[in-house]
Amino acid sequence: MTRRQTGILVLRVWTEDGSTAPLRVDVRSTDDVSRGFRRTSTLTDIDLVLATVRTFLETGRSSGVAGGNGGG
Repeated sequence: MTRRQTGILVLRVWTEDGSTAPLRVDVRSTDDVSRGFRRTSTLTDIDLVLATVRTFLETGRSSGVAGGNGGG
């Protein structure tokens, strides 16, 4: 029986009133849920958030994690 890993990416988003860069995105991810979250960071730049999501999805696709068997 082949064991497939499942990846998870969680984004928690809020704003900091009064800040010159009010966006806050807490990013938590893992490529194996049996080990729990392995990476956590807080980002304030939309482009960095999008790059993080893209990297997670591309890594999952190439390794067979996070639904990487296609469909789109």
